[in-house]
Amino acid sequence: MIPIDDPDVLAEVEAASARYESALATGDVDALVDAFWVDRAAVRIGDDEELFGHAAITAWRRATAAGPVRRTVRERAATAFGHDLATVHLVTDYPDEGRTGRQTQLWLRTDAGWRVAQAHVSRPASPRRPEERP
Repeated sequence: MIPIDDPDVLAEVEAASARYESALATGDVDALVDAFWVDRAAVRIGDDEELFGHAAITAWRRATAAGPVRRTVRERAATAFGHDLATVHLVTDYPDEGRTGRQTQLWLRTDAGWRVAQAHVSRPASPRRPEERP
């Protein structure tokens, strides 16, 4: 059986996830591109895009670079599966929009370090009032 939630692996993945959030917050497109696995099997699904392969993710990120993203992470849950694979689930708040976002990332340990192999990002079309949140 593979080990689940090795503390050292969790610390590494949580640090990689925090670097990704920092790159979003500062609008660092190079760091955002570098965070993804350089492979044609990398995937990023978002509100308006379905991107398959690192080249497509890179092209989209560079074409849509709009500067820093203002959001806060309300909840982060990471799970490590063995020493080379982990998931990170985020619930984020976009205070300027009054919206909540959700993000799921599959992180993979590569020769270059931890990289996002797959990501799904969504923000509901209509904001939820605080009393409607679980």
